[in-house]
Amino acid sequence: MKYNLNKICTLFLFFVFVPCMFASGKKDKEFKVVAKSGAAVAPFAYLCENNPKLGKNIQFYFSVCNEYEEVLSALIQGDAPIGVLPVEAAAKVFAQVSTSIVALGVCGNGDLYVASKNSALTSLSHLKGKTVAGVSQGTAADYAVRYLLKKAGVPVGENDDSVHLDYSVAPADMTAALQKGTVQYAIMQEPYMTVAEIKGNDISRSIDFQKEYASFEDGASFPVFLLVANANFMVENKDLVQAFVNAYKKATDWTNAKPAQAAALVQKHNLGMIAPVVVRSIPYASYVWVDAKSAASDIERVLKICLDANADSIGGKLPDETFYYVF
Repeated sequence: MKYNLNKICTLFLFFVFVPCMFASGKKDKEFKVVAKSGAAVAPFAYLCENNPKLGKNIQFYFSVCNEYEEVLSALIQGDAPIGVLPVEAAAKVFAQVSTSIVALGVCGNGDLYVASKNSALTSLSHLKGKTVAGVSQGTAADYAVRYLLKKAGVPVGENDDSVHLDYSVAPADMTAALQKGTVQYAIMQEPYMTVAEIKGNDISRSIDFQKEYASFEDGASFPVFLLVANANFMVENKDLVQAFVNAYKKATDWTNAKPAQAAALVQKHNLGMIAPVVVRSIPYASYVWVDAKSAASDIERVLKICLDANADSIGGKLPDETFYYVF
């Protein structure tokens, strides 16, 4: 989950005042939602297959982007009113201009695992003195990993009592590195973790970071992805967005309940993943729907970890209550 937050926010400052509206001159109004490939996309396959009823002459359209910069560009230039962003990226954009976007809710919780061939690895403390291929540097996931390692008594560092995080291996290359033995331990997200299990029969999920997080944070969930909306669009389209959110919640529930059918639809609609990977990934991918008001404390908990690790990662401050949209 790598992206350039500074580039994202610079882009935002140039286009923030462009209103988001429906295209004119068309019989049907296009309601477009954008997300990066692999980032909480599976539930959208259901919506692509079963066009949600959003209102008279309103046509749902879902677009998969290659980079988060493309997602934000679509949001701020008026091409799409709704998109999926990492929690820290959404907070940083909001910090730049508080009238920019609003968080509608959490659409993806943490999906982080330690992958290894070592069956004896069962706790974070076992990583003491080890070199571990790290998740994308400078993201909420990265800061959460560092936070949890410190909580477990094995902080990131260079001495024998710490964990050394190596960011030189790209997520897409971790499976091959584990197979070759050039990497012994790797922190992987979905769907990369599932790909590793499929390609390397002896590679397993040794540690579940979500369980570790919950154990240290009083059972709290670990929000990673937010469904966000162009704030200007929300002013006059509350009912439309509410209808979409209702449809998305239904799609998420269906996806989690029927992974095989969902996987087939993801591949059918070319959402960036193949069915054999998706069907095995869904149980671990943490697709959820929690509205922003209900999730605010969990979101803020994660953002506080980012703030303490690197204040600039979320724009220097926690978002205020206007970030959390209430229907």
